[in-house]
Amino acid sequence: MVNVITLILVYTNNYHFLYYSSIGVDDSPGFPILVLEKGIWYYIQVLVLCISILYSITVLIIKLKRSSGSYRDKVLFLLIGVSAPVITMMLYMLGVGPVYLDLTPFSYFIMSISITIGLFRYDMLVLNPITYEMIFQSINEAVLVIDSNGMLLGFNNVSKEFFPSLSKLKIGQSYELIEELKNHNLDSLNPVHEICGRKYSFKAIAMKTHRVCIYVANDITESENAKKQLEILATIDSLTGLYNRRYFMEQVEQARLDGVFIIMDLDHFKVINDTFGHFEGDRVLSDFGILIQHTFPDHISCRYGGEEFAIFLAETSLGEAYKRVESLRQKNNMGTQSCKVTFSAGISEYVLGTETVSEALIQADKKLYEAKERGRDRICF
Repeated sequence: MVNVITLILVYTNNYHFLYYSSIGVDDSPGFPILVLEKGIWYYIQVLVLCISILYSITVLIIKLKRSSGSYRDKVLFLLIGVSAPVITMMLYMLGVGPVYLDLTPFSYFIMSISITIGLFRYDMLVLNPITYEMIFQSINEAVLVIDSNGMLLGFNNVSKEFFPSLSKLKIGQSYELIEELKNHNLDSLNPVHEICGRKYSFKAIAMKTHRVCIYVANDITESENAKKQLEILATIDSLTGLYNRRYFMEQVEQARLDGVFIIMDLDHFKVINDTFGHFEGDRVLSDFGILIQHTFPDHISCRYGGEEFAIFLAETSLGEAYKRVESLRQKNNMGTQSCKVTFSAGISEYVLGTETVSEALIQADKKLYEAKERGRDRICF
């Protein structure tokens, strides 16, 4: 809480001057130095920090008295490392040292050297069994330790949550007795396995010197579902259920086939929104999207924009495409009697290599506007 309050007071210091009582510039050393006069909260924050660090130092001193040998050396180096910034900070608070210059950050060099010696010379990172067990059980992933003979050497509590049959097993039994992992090769190239309706990502860590393999399993069900949902949102128009324009273009270009482009536009759609409201307009668009899916189930279709729809009929002649769209227009009976909806359509042929997809769509769009100019509710090609 003290740190949060300090953060707020520093950002709003110009309104109350509780952290820095004044801010100025001193040119007396021969170059400009920022002068920050300490406010009341500065001393409170430093006091709390010193109490916290002094508590740590006290604990280390007690450990130092109770230890001997290499462990005593570890604690000693840790004590030196922690004490260096505290001593420097106190000297700065007392005004000792270069004017206005806080040497505390420089003391971190001494701290890092001390800790480095402890790490590499005295193996400070070697954990005792109790610490190891605490860390092992606090990991959020399932951890299975298996020897070269397939025997369980250890597993944490999360493993039993992921794979309930582990609760019945003991250290030294075969990991093949884990019911949920039967028929799953944890060393396969595909790290994702679907188990009991959920998806898990496995990572194998081989320790050749000890002939042991550690398997770490992470439940990625939610992230995979979210990823799949994002993929749907990136490719599907949520209102009509058709592809969106970007994905439609990608699919057509990847198909690399001759065919026919059709662009359809609902006639007088603005009138529907203005007269019956956007809810009714959305219903009309949704119904038309369903109609397109039923009429052209084997072809690529999309909501091209607003009330426009595009369809690509691969390896279809211009005449056949016209017949299918005309049949759709004749059968179209969307909306109520008071909200009758018709559409106009433009059709253009696409020959791979002679023009781009965009150019063919532009031609279809021109035919669409020709149909609208000729009175709507018709098809031009």
